[in-house]
Amino acid sequence: MGSILLAAAVTIGVAAWLVVRARANNDGSTDLEILGVEFTPPTGAVLTAGERVVATIHYRYSRPRARLFVWAKADHPDSSYEPSNAAMQPGTGSLRRYVALDEAGRIDAITVLVRDVQQRTLAENPVAVDYEFLPDPERERLRGDGLGSRLLSVDFDPPSGSVLRVGQQVVAEVAFDITGEKGLSVWVVPVTTSRASYEPSDDGLNGQGTVKRWFALGEASRVEQVMVVMTNIAGETVLEEVVDVDFRVGA
Repeated sequence: MGSILLAAAVTIGVAAWLVVRARANNDGSTDLEILGVEFTPPTGAVLTAGERVVATIHYRYSRPRARLFVWAKADHPDSSYEPSNAAMQPGTGSLRRYVALDEAGRIDAITVLVRDVQQRTLAENPVAVDYEFLPDPERERLRGDGLGSRLLSVDFDPPSGSVLRVGQQVVAEVAFDITGEKGLSVWVVPVTTSRASYEPSDDGLNGQGTVKRWFALGEASRVEQVMVVMTNIAGETVLEEVVDVDFRVGA
């Protein structure tokens, strides 16, 4: 994990401002700076379960000359967060990430996490906040939405048995039969302790159809199973099936 120097942290109105400098591990240094993080609604707000806190993250870097991936996460077992489907690009910029609690509770810190394309952690810094989440009756009603949905088939491109490059995407085409009021999100997650990434899902799919989801391995490793997961709008997992595969990434 890279070393991190927190140079300044000040909370002003809706903004929690900080400067974070990070150093990459094994692959030279990075001059990444997280210049500030603004939260909407502002810290201290009272929300209902499932409502989102949006973190606007301001950054600057010139090394590496490659995209970096960023998340905002809460250290809470019932939290959810936005996948890093839009990456940082070299230069100065801003991007947004949401955080939410799927149950009633409280968040007292949101962590900004940055990784490179090989899933090495370059920065990981918590920002103090204070959000309370109250129960949402409609969300409670939808806990069982989508139960009885089925996974029909999964096909991979490249096919199982392939030797991959580090960071190469495997595209899984998932055939489904989804029943429910609000639809489901579909995830394809490699079962591994090695560095890996996978495509976000925020769809609300319903009926019969197919959807494509990618995953990638960030280091030399072997994956023998992937997990196909379907979740509903209330954050409940209604289907979880293991698919046997054989993908290897060479050293």
